[in-house]
Amino acid sequence: MKKRISIILIIVGVLAILFIPIPTGVYKDGGTRVYAALTYKIVDWNRITGESRYSKTCVYFFPNNFKSIDSLWEMENVDPSFTFVATILEINDGGVIVKPKENSWVLDSSDKISFSTEGLQKIDANVGNTVKITFNGVVMESYPAQIDALRWEIYEDDMTEYSFTAEILEINSDSVLVQPFVEGDGISGVDKVLFSTTNLPELNIKIGSKIKVSYNGQVMYSLPAQINPLSWQLCE
Repeated sequence: MKKRISIILIIVGVLAILFIPIPTGVYKDGGTRVYAALTYKIVDWNRITGESRYSKTCVYFFPNNFKSIDSLWEMENVDPSFTFVATILEINDGGVIVKPKENSWVLDSSDKISFSTEGLQKIDANVGNTVKITFNGVVMESYPAQIDALRWEIYEDDMTEYSFTAEILEINSDSVLVQPFVEGDGISGVDKVLFSTTNLPELNIKIGSKIKVSYNGQVMYSLPAQINPLSWQLCE
């Protein structure tokens, strides 16, 4: 009798392991929940996709139950692109840390997001710029949170041009140092400005030349202050 009971308990235990799903956690993608057993996996999708939400409960049987959540998401054949708008806090070698704008859904995951810029298109971005970031929707639980960015671009509302006139104080191989003429004329709070000339057309300039510089309005308040110029021209 005892032997029969033991066999029954073993069978029940094996069946429980094979068929009773166990909660494995909640993902920071909008609230997707996963319940896993050895023979199948239940995914209660609740993932934010851009401006909408993908809500669906799916059962994945062997061998798909052993696939990662990202692989299962690809099987759903849903557009994997997610976007959010953020302000750049830090730019490091090969990486960026940003702060999502208020009311951004990514704030549910973290107030700081980091991502690698390797393999992404180079853009003229600086600390303080507003950028639009597209990624695969997966947010890694760290601080700052991490994502795999697919692309990034200067946010359209952050592309207003500002301009000021200045006198050239110093000319280097790939940059110039200038002194703005009028306080508040497109730039304020600085008496000297340094900027790169690498991507600008060549001008016949010299020390003392008067120029007009257009930029995106973002000023890095270092000594001297620095900007990213969009264009420049000689003034008569």
